[in-house]
Amino acid sequence: MPRAFFYRVMTDAGSAPNTQGGYCSLTICKPRIRLSAKVGDYVIGLRGRSGYIGTIGPHAVDSILYIMRITEKMTYPEYNDWCSRKCKVKIPSLENPIGDCQYDADLQLRIHGPHKEEHIKTDISGIYALVSKEFWYRPETHPAGFRLPSSLATQWNVEKVKRGHTIREITNESISNLLQDIKPIKAVKAAKAGRC
Repeated sequence: MPRAFFYRVMTDAGSAPNTQGGYCSLTICKPRIRLSAKVGDYVIGLRGRSGYIGTIGPHAVDSILYIMRITEKMTYPEYNDWCSRKCKVKIPSLENPIGDCQYDADLQLRIHGPHKEEHIKTDISGIYALVSKEFWYRPETHPAGFRLPSSLATQWNVEKVKRGHTIREITNESISNLLQDIKPIKAVKAAKAGRC
């Protein structure tokens, strides 16, 4: 049975999650999720609790920012190699400051990425990069959003999810139904998505 790692995304700046190149990746922030999650698990980023979220209204605690099914899990050096070979757009640069391949093969911080020296300890403690080719993402700035059906919001108890993460075992049927519900809403990539 797959697991879902739920958490609240406090800032959606394009780096965590990062959807550049047609892959959704979580490589900085959330070190405990990156340590524990396995290929086949889901990460579900809920929108923050306060303020207006597009046209959904205030305090939409059951509103989804993104869902990714983890299809690859790799160490930072492996992710650096993967990006160098397969998806260079994720490597940060002066022109691309949201790239999330923040650490090189020797775990040295790239200076143009979203994180700075004060983030190194937290980032590296997570060890792994999570990557997905199967994801749905609706940026926080997008005027439309998606709220969980009330039955799933209750079943998964998303009201209790805060800034940390919560793990729920989910059935293949429940996640399939959810993905079927949101399938008509086309995935929206980050503004500077680029190509691999």
